[in-house]
Amino acid sequence: MEDGAYDFAVLSFECPTLDLSPLLEGYPYRDCLNEGFELRLNLHKLALLIGYLVHHMRIGNVKEAKSNARALRETLKTLKEYTSPSSSV
Repeated sequence: MEDGAYDFAVLSFECPTLDLSPLLEGYPYRDCLNEGFELRLNLHKLALLIGYLVHHMRIGNVKEAKSNARALRETLKTLKEYTSPSSSV
C-alpha cells in the first residue's frame, strides 16, 4: 500500500488552510496514521514544494516561486522540530 501521508500532503499543499482533522478521522487506511505520520506528511510536502519551486523558477513565475519559497521555509521550520533533542520521532 502507498503512504497515505502523501495524499494528505497534496491536500495540505493545494489547500493550506484546510483542516485535515475531519479527513484523518474518517480515513479508511488507519495503519498509515501511525506515530511517524506527521514527519512523513511534512517530508512529502517538502518534496512537492521543491518541485513546484523549481518549476515556477524555470518558467519565470516569480509570484508563485515566492509563495512556494515561503511555504518551503515554513515546512523546513516544522521539520526542524523533528531534529531537536527533545523530539521523540
